Amino acid sequence: MSPTLRIVLAATFALAPSSVAAQVFDPDPVDHTTLWVQVEKPFMEGAADLAVYTSIIEADVVVPLRPGLSLQIGLPLAVAGNSGSGASQQHGNLRLNVLFGEPNEPRGRLGLVLPTGSSPRDESLPLVLGFFTWLNEPEKWIDELLALRGELIRSTQLDDGARLGIRVGGAAITPTEFNDVTFFGRFAGWAHFDTDGARFRVDLETNRRVTTDPGFSEGWASYLALGASLAEVMGRPGLFVRVPLGDLTRDAHGFSVGLTARF
Repeated sequence: MSPTLRIVLAATFALAPSSVAAQVFDPDPVDHTTLWVQVEKPFMEGAADLAVYTSIIEADVVVPLRPGLSLQIGLPLAVAGNSGSGASQQHGNLRLNVLFGEPNEPRGRLGLVLPTGSSPRDESLPLVLGFFTWLNEPEKWIDELLALRGELIRSTQLDDGARLGIRVGGAAITPTEFNDVTFFGRFAGWAHFDTDGARFRVDLETNRRVTTDPGFSEGWASYLALGASLAEVMGRPGLFVRVPLGDLTRDAHGFSVGLTARF
């Protein structure tokens, strides 16, 4: 990675929060091997000349290990281009999560992010796109970082087919040289509603950097995601809208729209 890009990302990383999330709506524990796919089209502030194909693709395989325990393996890919350049791509870091709970009733996650992302020599448009779209998960894109993450999930089923829940967790992130550790905390609320073969979902996630660093301001980063999917159609196709709520996230990322599928 070039020195210029590393300085830009490192400075923003000092402000950014972290998350255990892999996709807009986290994969649940499963009772059979499942592939979750998400394609997100971000609209960035001050970047009107981005090519129409500019997007972030997420793929996660979730494998049941035993009742109440699943393994999630995922990798992000950013593809971008503009009027002055052709298409280029950047894959991020590999994520491994152990999921606790039953299908549709998650109870917690414990995960690692491994430094497997490609390391561009020049300023990479896909890398910058992915990083600033997902400020709540910066270690997803920056090479030479390790992360240990976890969260507890509590939810309750309502009589009308709705489930309400909260997520409380945190992360510890360090360069591969192990010369520094940064801690993050987060709180999120979520709900989904099932009706007539469709599922509607809303997530509100708020994250904050816990450790202090003189010279950097502190700030909350929050995202609101709204989605709908067809639970009885093959592939469970869905769509979503994801909107940053705070100045820290809105300065670069306007909003995103996307598609999801599950096989």
